[in-house]
Amino acid sequence: MEKMEHSAAREAPKAAGDTPGEAAGIVRRSFEAYSAEFLAITGRAQSRFEKREWNAVLSDAEERIDLYHHYLDLIESPMRALLAGQVHDYGTWERIKREYCKVYLDTYHADLALIFFYSVMRRLYLETGDSIEYSDDEIRRSVKAKIAQDPNRPIRNYPADWPKDVTPELVRRIVDDFGFQSGFRNIGEDAKLAAEMLRPELGKSLGQRRIDRIEMIESAFFRNKAAYLVGRVVSGTVIVPLILILLNPPEGIVIDGVLSEEAGLSNIFSSARSNFHTNISAYRGVLEFLESIAPARPKAYIYTSIGFIHPGKLQLVHELRNHIAQTQEKFDVAKGACRARSWSYSPFRRSTMFSRSSAMCPRRKPFADAGTSSDNTGVSIAWTGWDECWIS
Repeated sequence: MEKMEHSAAREAPKAAGDTPGEAAGIVRRSFEAYSAEFLAITGRAQSRFEKREWNAVLSDAEERIDLYHHYLDLIESPMRALLAGQVHDYGTWERIKREYCKVYLDTYHADLALIFFYSVMRRLYLETGDSIEYSDDEIRRSVKAKIAQDPNRPIRNYPADWPKDVTPELVRRIVDDFGFQSGFRNIGEDAKLAAEMLRPELGKSLGQRRIDRIEMIESAFFRNKAAYLVGRVVSGTVIVPLILILLNPPEGIVIDGVLSEEAGLSNIFSSARSNFHTNISAYRGVLEFLESIAPARPKAYIYTSIGFIHPGKLQLVHELRNHIAQTQEKFDVAKGACRARSWSYSPFRRSTMFSRSSAMCPRRKPFADAGTSSDNTGVSIAWTGWDECWIS
């Protein structure tokens, strides 16, 4: 689906006026347009699943991965034209940031807005080689405790006292609350089997502990041809995952599996798998929930699992720096990795081209082996010759 240009990309910069304010406005409108389209793509995931539109599911996944860079592409030229000789002036960018942050002080998505701002700044500094560091400065500190605690938590509660209370009727109620519009093959039988599988597993996990409540995230998680109903069983400080996995074959939706062990979550929240499409309007509550049922998984995996690829990258850097600070370990060059003394930038499609002018690269490929590859984070690598390598 071809994306529509937004007004920030089309508007011509004014000859005179408040340049930092105008620049902040361009970035702000781009971020808002990106956020709206991200939610729109994600919001149609349930309908795709219900209608079995599998090709559209793949198209939506590709479109959402590309969305962030698409909006950076749209505003790069207007920003360069507006800032002109000040495009690499740090003082100007500080003034732009102050104007930009005014709008997002005390807003729910302040952290995401600030990450987008730094992405724009990095894009415009790309050719200089300067390192633009993300800083969780005033806009992050402005997020009040009441906002961070998510008063509108996207969670549904179900009463239960003991594992025996996980009955077919309770499973049926949980599934019905997601409001799937297409029919089930045999929800009664599936709910009975799911309850029979869950009760002994919860008994092993909880022992003699009572259940305080069962909680489910209100929006299903969709990926490829499956839907995941993600929940947890809470017993004091003990939290046990509760996940129902649905498929939609031609004969109707079925409960294909249940999961109630943290160890099994590595197969779901894996860096080797594509991202989920789920409603992240209240993303703070969703992230807290996922972290609680998968505490052993790196937070970066949790962020990227719901499509927050750039926040996930920042979280990964944060975790790496903390690890290095604690262990005093140092990076080393991996065997077979490219060594280079200098890099040069050139646009290639929507990637960055680096030419190694003095390099030892045993894995370089000749022209005859030209091709591209990509991973689930949207990072792509293209090669065309002995001395060229593209990395987005």
